[in-house]
Amino acid sequence: MTIELVVEPVAHAGGESGGDTLAMAIVADGALTDLWSVERSAAAIEDRLFLARVSGIEPAVDGAFLDHGDPRPGFIVGKDARFRRGLSKKVSIKHCLDDGEWLIVQGVRAAEGDKGARFTTDLRLEGQSLVYRPYGDAVTAARGIRPSDREAAVALGRRLLQAAGGEGGLVVRRLALALDEATLGAQLGELVEGWRQLRQRPKAADRRPGPLGFGPSPMSRLLWRGLELGPSRLVLADDALRAEVRRLLEGLPEALRPELEVLGGSGGGAFAASGVADALAEAVAPEVALPGGGRLIVEETAACVAIDVDGGGRPALEVDLEAAAVIGRLVRLRNLGGTLIVDFVDLRGKQQQQRLAQALERAFRDDPLPVQIYPMSPLGIVQISRARRGGQPVRAMMRICAACGGSGRVTA
Repeated sequence: MTIELVVEPVAHAGGESGGDTLAMAIVADGALTDLWSVERSAAAIEDRLFLARVSGIEPAVDGAFLDHGDPRPGFIVGKDARFRRGLSKKVSIKHCLDDGEWLIVQGVRAAEGDKGARFTTDLRLEGQSLVYRPYGDAVTAARGIRPSDREAAVALGRRLLQAAGGEGGLVVRRLALALDEATLGAQLGELVEGWRQLRQRPKAADRRPGPLGFGPSPMSRLLWRGLELGPSRLVLADDALRAEVRRLLEGLPEALRPELEVLGGSGGGAFAASGVADALAEAVAPEVALPGGGRLIVEETAACVAIDVDGGGRPALEVDLEAAAVIGRLVRLRNLGGTLIVDFVDLRGKQQQQRLAQALERAFRDDPLPVQIYPMSPLGIVQISRARRGGQPVRAMMRICAACGGSGRVTA
């Protein structure tokens, strides 16, 4: 499989050109499979570290409000607050936090609608080849590492962590396997030392809630994540990004550097020139055609995402299997989270339902977020639960449709 990364700065709706978001499209064998993004604005939340104060505990919803320097308070639930004290998932919020205390949290997703920003204490301090988890308790291999190398990667991580003092957890990235242990030890040492200084901030006399100046640049975070896929080429058209991307690539082992292609002259950006923009417009439409005929009708509501499979007269199992693969791709592209309700074409018997269940498992196998797929109901309904993390990068690239008064969006 050939992987290509296409990077484009985009503006939020109503934003200035040049963009406050960096988007990265993942193209596998010519097909758009994922769209990732990172915020570059001062108001960015996701993955940033914050010093926050607990401004109220709400046992009824197993959560707490946080003053993180924004007029609108943030929120943290018990299962995300427990890491700092090493507690189990079932422990309630009142055992995880104390009202009025100061702590360091990390952004999960920005405020949306009437909901404030979400935070966690499962901190992840990112480096090029390693991710240090100060409240973690295990060494794991990143998704980009081949199964045959995972055991060696975990053993390497354990040695590095032990040499650094043995506290916390560690994620070993694909790039780590191409570096010597001395280099990796130095990288981990910088992360551990950074955490040693950060953990003093909640006790500082001059403390104030707000983002902490620690961590890699947005472009670094996005590129390191993309490199886990083993891309052969990286495409961009923005002159302002060229120098930073080249510098980051030069810091990689030569064998792991993707070819850098800088487009110019078209004026439409890397997404337009590479065909990504057209693929995105098709992917975010309310009706998505299935390759063999039929369509998916996708409707996002406040409560759930409803997806209807219209077979167009094709055999039920054939269209459902094809729809399962397309749904897995669309959910990742749009970063749909929460509850998804899929109305498949009715199938005959448990054997066909089992084949559909296996197809859905394959479709979501490489999803970076936790996904739970429930058995089909007697009416042909399948419920899928997917974790909510981050925003929906496709929305940053769309503008409100003037023709329908805002019920739809079109490419900007």
